[in-house]
Amino acid sequence: MRKVRLGLHNGTGELAPRVYSSGKTQEDAISEILEAFESSDIVFFKGVVGSGKSVVGIRTALEFGRGIVSMPTKVLSDQYAQAYEREKFFVKCNGSRASLGVIKGRRNFPCLHLQERGWEGSAASRSIPCRRPLRKSEGERRLDALRECRHWGFLFPMSYDREISGTEKLPYTGISGEWMVCLRGGCPYWRQFAAYANSDVVIVNFAKWMAEIQIGRIPRVPITVVDEADEWLDSLALKAVISDKYIERLLGAVKGKPGLEEVHVELEESWKGALDGRLDPLDFAELFVSILEELDETGDDIFWKIRSVLEHREVAECERRENSILFLIPDPESVLRRLFERLNCKWLLMSATMQSGEVMREVFGIDPAVVEGETKFPGLLIQRTVGLETVVNHESWSERSFRQNYWRCLEEIMRRSAKPSFIPVHAFKYLPEEMRTKLEGDLADVIKLGDTMISTKMDRGADLKGMKSVIILKFPFPEMEDPLLKGMRK
Repeated sequence: MRKVRLGLHNGTGELAPRVYSSGKTQEDAISEILEAFESSDIVFFKGVVGSGKSVVGIRTALEFGRGIVSMPTKVLSDQYAQAYEREKFFVKCNGSRASLGVIKGRRNFPCLHLQERGWEGSAASRSIPCRRPLRKSEGERRLDALRECRHWGFLFPMSYDREISGTEKLPYTGISGEWMVCLRGGCPYWRQFAAYANSDVVIVNFAKWMAEIQIGRIPRVPITVVDEADEWLDSLALKAVISDKYIERLLGAVKGKPGLEEVHVELEESWKGALDGRLDPLDFAELFVSILEELDETGDDIFWKIRSVLEHREVAECERRENSILFLIPDPESVLRRLFERLNCKWLLMSATMQSGEVMREVFGIDPAVVEGETKFPGLLIQRTVGLETVVNHESWSERSFRQNYWRCLEEIMRRSAKPSFIPVHAFKYLPEEMRTKLEGDLADVIKLGDTMISTKMDRGADLKGMKSVIILKFPFPEMEDPLLKGMRK
C-alpha cells in the first residue's frame, strides 16, 4: 500500500494527520482509498461528523492530479474555502501550494455593469447583458448582448474562438468538449470560473454542479468527490414540481422586454396547455429548460432536475395538479448510470451514513468499495424533549389554537436549548409569524436570531461548526409517493 503524506499546513508549519479511535490515521485512510481505486471505480469513505472527511477528500483529489468536490450547500463550500484556502492550505507532491477554487451563485457577487450606472444590484439581476433574454427574432446571440458590458465574462465552446478578440481566454477540457473561460473585464462572478482552467480542486454545491454537468461545461477531471453522498444519492430519485408561482416569475422576467413578446406569449400559452391537457408536460418541459438556460437560471435544483427528466423520458412520470405539474423519475439507477457515462472518472463518495449494501446494489445499481475513517462519534449526542411536544397532522394544524400551542412549545425548546442552536426549517408554516416574515425576506442561506441560526436550505445542522444543539420542528413520516420509495417498491 502506497504511503501518502497529508501535506496540510497552517501559518506555523505542517499539521499532523488526525488519528482515529481505531489507531488509523487520515494518511492511512487515503492510502486505503487509493488502493481500493485500483480495483473499483467507486469508493465510499465512511466517517462520523466532524472527523475530517473533507481533508481526506481534497488530498485524494490532489493525488489524482486534479478533481472536483461537490457538497449540498454553499455554506459547506464556504467552509471548505475558509478552512483550506485561508486558514490552512495543502502542498502538492511537487512542493507547490495547491489551488482551490470555489464556484458560487450569482447573488454572492456585485454587478459592475449596474454599479457604474449608479444602480444597486447583484450579478443575479435578470436585466444585465449576461442574463437578459435574447432578441432571437433579430438574430441576437449572447456574444452580441455581452458587448453592452465592458466588464463581461462568459464560458464559450472553443468554436467561438475566432469570433472573440480582445479578451483573456483560458482554455480547458469540459465533459462535452473543449471550452474557454473568456474574461474581458473584472466581473467577479465570471472571474471565479478561471478555476475551471487553473485550480487543482474545484469546489461547488450540488445544484450548480449538476447544472454544469447538464450544460456540459464542467471540467473533465480524473476524480469526483461527493460530500454528504447519502443525501446526493437519494436526490437522484428525481422529484420536481413546476408551479404557477414559478411560471409567473419567469413571465415577469421577459414581460415588456423588446423582442421577447413571442417568448412571453409562447410560455404563457404552453403552460396553460400543459395544465389543461392540450400539451404533453414533457414538451412543455423542453421549452421551460430552454428559457431557464437562456436566462442563466441554472443554479437551482429545478433546472437540472427537469433537464434530467427530459434525458430519461422513457421512464419519466408526469402528474397534472390544479396549479402545478409533478415530474418523477422513480429509478435513480438510470440517472446515476448516465452521470457515470458523462463524467467517466473515479468517484469518492463520503458521508457519516450510507445506504445498505442491498440498497446500493438494487436501487442505485452500484457496489462501492468501502473504507472506514473515524467510527466513534466525537462527542456526546443527547436527545431531549420538553414534554409539550405533540403529533402534527393536517387536521390539527388547521386549528389556530393548535398552532399557538405548537409555537409556545417551540419557544420553550428554544429557551432551554444549549446555545448556539440551529433550526433547519422544512416549511415556513412551522414558524411563528415574526420569524417567518424575517426568513422569507432574507436571501441568505442561514440567518441569525440572537444565538439561534435558522435556514430553509440546510438540513445538515450538525455540519455547522460550533452548534451546541439542533432543534427539529417536525420529524416527518416518509412520503409514500416519494420517488425513491416508489423505486424501491418496484
